[in-house]
Amino acid sequence: MKHFLQTEKNSSIGLDIGRSSIKAVQLHRRDDGKIALLAYGKKNIPNTRNVDTVLHPSHYLPVLLSILRSPNFGEFVGKDFVVALPNRHTYIQHNVSADEFVQQANNVLGTTVDELMINTYRHSPSLSVSIASAQTLLDQHLSTLADIGTVTNSDHEISATIRTLNTLTQPTLVVDIGTTESTVGVYSTLLISAQKVDFGVYTLCSFVARQLNLTYNEANEMLFNFGFLPSSLQLKIREISKVAMLQLIKNLKNNIEVYNTKQIILCGGGAAIPGIAEYIQENINTTTSIANPWERIGQYPLKPIPKKIAPSFTTAVGLALLDLG
Repeated sequence: MKHFLQTEKNSSIGLDIGRSSIKAVQLHRRDDGKIALLAYGKKNIPNTRNVDTVLHPSHYLPVLLSILRSPNFGEFVGKDFVVALPNRHTYIQHNVSADEFVQQANNVLGTTVDELMINTYRHSPSLSVSIASAQTLLDQHLSTLADIGTVTNSDHEISATIRTLNTLTQPTLVVDIGTTESTVGVYSTLLISAQKVDFGVYTLCSFVARQLNLTYNEANEMLFNFGFLPSSLQLKIREISKVAMLQLIKNLKNNIEVYNTKQIILCGGGAAIPGIAEYIQENINTTTSIANPWERIGQYPLKPIPKKIAPSFTTAVGLALLDLG
């Protein structure tokens, strides 16, 4: 498989392997120090809505190979991969003792001490954050990708997202709206919490489809074409969404109260639903915007990244940036 991947100095490929799609981005640090985009690709993984894809390489490997051979734009010319550690397979906590953290992580992840991989970040004497993941998860990637290239690094998916944003100067909620679930990260100098919420694009589309007597695909097309923007369907969609988005709205309100966060930044595939940031802002009364992971990266000579899919690449871009310093 290595014939279409060659070593490229000062470059890195960020791989975001989700439940329903894979996003890959290769970045390169030029001689002048600027970051350039070499290639990016995104493809859906068929029939995996209810499958934890990262634990089943046979589901995602053919799709990944297809992306590397035929990206949306550019050409992948490196073989160093940085992979995401999904929130559902990691545990984050701040300002707890080492023994307490290990016990909590084992309970949440269903692991033993020997299986845990733990990184601790200390920002100040009063703030330290620990992130735990199961070594078996990274081993899956190492084994699967060994015939293609090398896994050089890994990072939590929300940590990767934060790396793409301009310097954050205030406590922020970073919300990755995925296919079947969302991850809400609390940033306050560091990522200090990451929580799973049972809400995603599939949740919303399925609910709208049932309420309006549509097929899932019809509801999906309607949401991504019209969303919450003014239209003849706007009021109906907004009314339906009050129920479908209840868990996400409740989680965000709770985090704002507990952590005194000042803004919300959305990313992931669901962030591309038109008007969703405005809808959340209206319901929570907190400034809400959409992440743009490409704003700090030179795109020439590639075509501009379509605005509609830009938020879905946030994690992949952040992963690729990790190895570039």
